[in-house]
Order: sequence, then structure tokens, then C-alpha cells
Amino acid sequence: MHSETETPVLSVVIPTHNVRSWVRETLGSVLSQDIDHMEVIVVDDHSTDDTVAVVREVADADPRVRLIEATVRGGGSARNTGIEHARGRYLIFCDGDDLVPDGAYRALVESLEASGSDIAFGDYLKFSPNDTWRPTANWPAYQQARQRFSVAEAPSLLYGRACWNKAFRRSFWDSLDLVFPDVPRSNDIVPMTTAYLRAGTVDMVQEVVYLYRERQGTSSMTAKSDSATAFASYLEQELTCAELIAAAGSTTLARAYESLVHDRDGWVHLTKFLRSMSNIGSRDVEVIDALRRLLDRVERTRRVQPNAKRILFALTVDGSIQAAAALARITTGPRQPIGAELQDWITFLRAQSSAGREMLREEPWLARLVAEVLATAVLSGSAESDNDAVELALLASRQDPDVLHDAVELAPGVASDDPQLLARFEEARTVAPTIVKFSSGKSIEIFLETSRASPSLSPVLFEPRSGRIFDPDHLTRAEGRYVAAFRRRSLPAGLKLIVALREREGHRLHTARLRASLPDYSRFDHFTVIRRRDTLELARRRHWISRAARKAGRLLGQRLRPSPSSRAGRAARHIALRWPKATSAG
Repeated sequence: MHSETETPVLSVVIPTHNVRSWVRETLGSVLSQDIDHMEVIVVDDHSTDDTVAVVREVADADPRVRLIEATVRGGGSARNTGIEHARGRYLIFCDGDDLVPDGAYRALVESLEASGSDIAFGDYLKFSPNDTWRPTANWPAYQQARQRFSVAEAPSLLYGRACWNKAFRRSFWDSLDLVFPDVPRSNDIVPMTTAYLRAGTVDMVQEVVYLYRERQGTSSMTAKSDSATAFASYLEQELTCAELIAAAGSTTLARAYESLVHDRDGWVHLTKFLRSMSNIGSRDVEVIDALRRLLDRVERTRRVQPNAKRILFALTVDGSIQAAAALARITTGPRQPIGAELQDWITFLRAQSSAGREMLREEPWLARLVAEVLATAVLSGSAESDNDAVELALLASRQDPDVLHDAVELAPGVASDDPQLLARFEEARTVAPTIVKFSSGKSIEIFLETSRASPSLSPVLFEPRSGRIFDPDHLTRAEGRYVAAFRRRSLPAGLKLIVALREREGHRLHTARLRASLPDYSRFDHFTVIRRRDTLELARRRHWISRAARKAGRLLGQRLRPSPSSRAGRAARHIALRWPKATSAG
């Protein structure tokens, strides 16, 4: 047994608020850590459920647990209170609804003991009832264990500013006088950024040290992060972080932070805020002004390809809020009903039209999304949404007529005075061709059903850009059911093909709904097969041997190309700088 006066090796601070359903499991995972002389300080922030009773029951059974009931409200104050009572040489934070894998704390503490570093980082996973994922998968700093390096040497450490997947040397923490602010959201990003920048050296351990629970519903702080108040809180804290990064004077850290704001945390908070908007209030105007100030401070220095993130930021700071909110709902989060999505697309494109911009022509990925929603509107819409589908088709075709090609019912073009267009939509839903089974190999076989059997109907493959139609090499019919086979050699390579049902008498095409499971990907398959919402897109591939040869040739060329650090590479760079026209001509 350890005496009460002996300094603990580790203090674990756990703030709690209404986590009755999870806190017992959390404490169990923490108390199972194989650390000699560990103390666990639970600070309850005014829970209104049975959280305190559960923690008190665990504390009565294990003297390592101390329960403190906070007098000041706020998660930041709860953590600060826990730190004040902590006596350990090392400090770790945990939230009251998460889990800590076995061996996690030993790995962090032993690394700090061996290296003398100020902070030890560990990997973490997020999990929900249906999924588990690794947010750090593309962060270079988390890909290998190492000791005694600076944050400037691994700038992707900035991407993760939660406080719970790392251990701090207590003397280092106290030397910085770090505190967690009591704010509605993002109360750890300023103290974590400060600690990262002030640390002498840090460690990265190999182990996964934390399991973050993505809670369903609206009870967690994360779930409540989509209000103007929460977004304002985030922006206020991020503006402080921007000042800290600028003062550090590191180009590598500045570039990583730029990506953090534009592509990661900033974009995530912005989309949550935009998706929750219905009408613009006075607080929203203040928030948008704060976002504008942050982006002015964290201006993009690198040229990147246009994407949804850049467009959302640009629309928001330019004041096109309704268009930005519409695009956020279209491109992020759960898919909406087709009627709501059509309305959002109309809102977005009207704003673009009034601004005189041809967004669809400039951004092919946006044009693809419009084509998919139009195809879905034809297949799964209703008489109530058809007028919106026509308006969207008109708006889209003015910016880029090619947008209409993927919806075969619209492929001939659309005009505002076309009296047959709405009838064409209704007919498509009446015929309702449906792919119920699909197989692929040296040939493809499509099983298709329709509610209107007719000998004049036949499955075909439609190439939307040229309008070419490919008939099956073999076809069988039986009471509204068709089995169509297409041989590989009958189809040109590389063309995008859409499965449709052709009406021979009127030369009318009807897009086929996809209700079949698709085969698993195989590098040896002769076709690429892609689900485009409710439709199926496929293309014939080159033979796998020729693809392998082309890939081998590219790899060989890369190996033979002089490296930037070699003498030849330096010479090539020098030539390119002095004579750019000569090098670009080649």
C-alpha cells in the first residue's frame, strides 16, 4: 500500500456531466491501467442524473478515486479544479463517457520517464454503435513511434488538439500556468496549442491510448456544436490560436495550421453551423464577421484545387449565406429527401446566377452532383417535386448544358416551354425499370425488371456524351423481366455507360434504378462498376496485364527521375528556375 503523503506517479482528471450511462465503464477502464500509485480525480459539473451516485459508489470501493463536486459551472473549470487537486508527477485527462485501452497509461508514462520530454502523444480511435475509425490515419506524426522531437518537426500534431490522448509532465504544465477557459465549445484548443508550441521535446508512442465515444442524439457537447453560440466560441478560441502560431514564427507550423483551419477543424465547424441555419439572425452576422477575421489572419498561401471547402468559405464571407447553407446541406451530412435537395440546389444556383458565375462549368465535381440529383429526381421524385426538377434543369443547363447528359430523360435538352417534359418524368416512373441483379467478369449480365412489359422495350447501355446506344449481345425476356448480356469486346474501352431501358417505337430512354448489390472490386475485372445514387455507371477497362505494364512503366520512370537532393536534381531545378520557358516547353 502507498501512503497518503507519497507523490503519485500519475494523476487522471475526469470532468463529468450527466454521463450516468457510461461513467462506470470509463472508470473501470482507467482503474485497470497497470500504473503503480495512480490517483483518479473526478470533478462533477452539476450533473442532474445519477452520475454522482455512480462515481461515489466506485470511489467507496477503490481509494484511488476521489470525487469533487464543482462549485463553478463549466467543463473548463471542472478540469482546472481537478488539476488543482492533482499531485502526480504526470497529468492525463479523460472524459467521463470514453474508454482507455489496457496498457495505454503505462506506455505514455514510460516514454516520458525514458526521454525526459514534456508531452507524450498516443494514437486514438473514435467509435459509435455502428462504426470504428482512426482520425489520425493521414496525419504523418502518428505513423511511427519516436522520442525527443519538436512539434515543428512534426507539424501534423497540430491537427489533434484534444487534451485526452496525451500525458504531460506536471512541472512543465505548471511552468506555463495553463488553464482551460470556460467557453461553450473548444475549451482545449488554446491550452493545447500553447503546450505544443512551448514544449522542449515531445514523444509519440506506438499504442492506441484512447477510445473516443461518438454519442448519438443531442446530449453530448459534440452534438451541440452546430449553433451560432458554439461556432462563435470556436472562432474566438481559434483566433487566439492563430496569434500563437504567428508568434511562433515557424513556416512549417503556419502551413499546417492553415490546413487545420481551411480543410479540417474550421471547415467542420462551419458546415455544422451552416447546416443548422434556417434564417439569418443578428448573432449569425457577428459569427460570420469573426470567421472573416480568422480567414484574413490565416490566409491561404498555397494554391489548391477548388473544392466544396473553398467554395463554402468564400460564399460565407462574401455574404451569400443562404447559398452556402444550401451547399453545406448538399455536400455534407446525411442525404436529404429529394424534394429538399432540389430546393437547396435551386437556392445555390440562383445565387451563382445572380453573381454572374458559371460554377458548374468551373467545378466538374459540382456538375456531377447536379446530374446525380436530377437523375434521382426523375426516378424517385413525385408530381410535387417535378416542377423543381425542371427549374433545376433549366438553371443548370444555362451554366453547363452537359450537366443534363447523365439523366437520359433530359439528354436531348430541356426548354422552359417544353410541354412534354413533366409527362416524360411521369412516364419514367411508370415504366420504372429496375436492376435487381448484376454480375461482372469477362462480360456483364444485367437482370432488369419493369412494371410495364412490352416487346418494344429492351435494356441498353447509353453513353451520355455522344448519345451512342449499345444493344446487348444476348437478351432474354419473360413477363417484365429482362436478362441482358454485354461482351467486353462489344464495348469501347474507357467510356462511361449508363444502364437504361429503350422504347424502340418512340426511341425514348428510361434510366434504370439500381436495387441490386454490386460485386466486390477486383483488379482483374474487365469493368469498373460505380453506384451513382440510384443509378449504375460502368466502363470497360483495359486488360489487367496492360494496366500492370503501364503502372510498372510509371514507377520505373519515377525511380529513374533524379531526386531533388541529388546533383542531377539540383541542376535540373537550377535550369528550371533560370530558363522556365525552356523547361515548360518540354
